[in-house]
Amino acid sequence: MCVHVQISAVEIERVCNKVNNHIIETAAVAVPPYGGGPDELVIFAVLDNNDAEKLNLSLQFTKGLQSQLNPLFKVTKQFNDSDHIHT
Repeated sequence: MCVHVQISAVEIERVCNKVNNHIIETAAVAVPPYGGGPDELVIFAVLDNNDAEKLNLSLQFTKGLQSQLNPLFKVTKQFNDSDHIHT
């Protein structure tokens, strides 16, 4: 028997918004990897004038999600408002 637990982006964002006081808002997006496989979890974060690299947010997001929602979650990418994202 295979059980799939679905967790909404809103639940993920609620946890991510609380992992650090410098986070103003987050957006959680599932992205299918090139070549197939399970979706990757990408977190977009808006910060209050702090350097995301110094805060190590990917690790904080992963720890928060694993302890509060699902131990199998891993944040694979993080973007903050200072990153230049091209579409």
